[in-house]
Amino acid sequence: MCVCSWCVYGWLCLGWLAGCGQELYGQELYPMQEPASSIPQGVWGVRLSSHLHYNYQTLAHRETLRLMYGATPKLSLMLSGMFSNFHTQSFPQDLNEYYRQSHHHQSEQSSYPYRFEGLHLYGKYRFVSNDGEHRHFRMAAFAEVAYNKGWHLDANPSLMGDQSGGSAGLILTQLVHKVAFSATGSVTHFLPYRQGTQLWGQAGRALQIQAGVGYLVFPRKYRNFEDVNINLYVEGRYKVYGRPVWIRDGYYLNINEFAYMRNGQQFSLYPSIQFIFNSTTRLDIVLEQPLYIAHALPKYTVFIVNVQKYFF
Repeated sequence: MCVCSWCVYGWLCLGWLAGCGQELYGQELYPMQEPASSIPQGVWGVRLSSHLHYNYQTLAHRETLRLMYGATPKLSLMLSGMFSNFHTQSFPQDLNEYYRQSHHHQSEQSSYPYRFEGLHLYGKYRFVSNDGEHRHFRMAAFAEVAYNKGWHLDANPSLMGDQSGGSAGLILTQLVHKVAFSATGSVTHFLPYRQGTQLWGQAGRALQIQAGVGYLVFPRKYRNFEDVNINLYVEGRYKVYGRPVWIRDGYYLNINEFAYMRNGQQFSLYPSIQFIFNSTTRLDIVLEQPLYIAHALPKYTVFIVNVQKYFF
């Protein structure tokens, strides 16, 4: 059996593909990265994600609502909206005070305002499919753009709620029986941040590599559509990021004294367990554990929950 053979995508598309004369293969459903496989054409999906961690004594959380659609047999589209209490509402005039006391790596205040952060659009096109019995190899190219309202700038931001920008990359996925392997490489460019006419800032470019392995644990043999799937995953992410730039009133600011404003690297591990119910509803439980962050930045263990539903 494949890692998610005859699971959510398989059961969703069984009758649909039969009418099209296509052979059906299992799919990889990584909690933290996209596989090279596509969402079946005409299938809609919705996902609600929550990222939670304690920043000193404050429970910080970000919720993301994502709509997904299989536009063609090879093209998948996703639109997300992000909400969180991660950041302040605006930068103060004194940036030194902000980075010493108010930045989320330093702040000990009880809470930030919970608010809408921005929108994120993702497109993925599968251009290689080499399929065999209980195995396949696939490649896809993807691009994403984000518009974020968040008042946030340091050396290691994200397109999912921190800063506006775009990213593009490639995905390679190999499935062999119960085990699936996937690797993703991407480059991210962040757009400048402006506050009025006096303050201008921009994060440096980032290179990111992700890899993951998934294994089907249960069931050993499928009986019907209602069988619960249990999958185990281990994913890793390595990121190299450049130094940001701050300009106020035409002068470059010296930000080297703040560790989180320097270029560096980060490596995080994501072990997870996944449950699939009635072949259409998916629950992911993930722990994000940073193993290395340059310049001795705080290492937060993040608890992540994804709930996903498909409609066809």
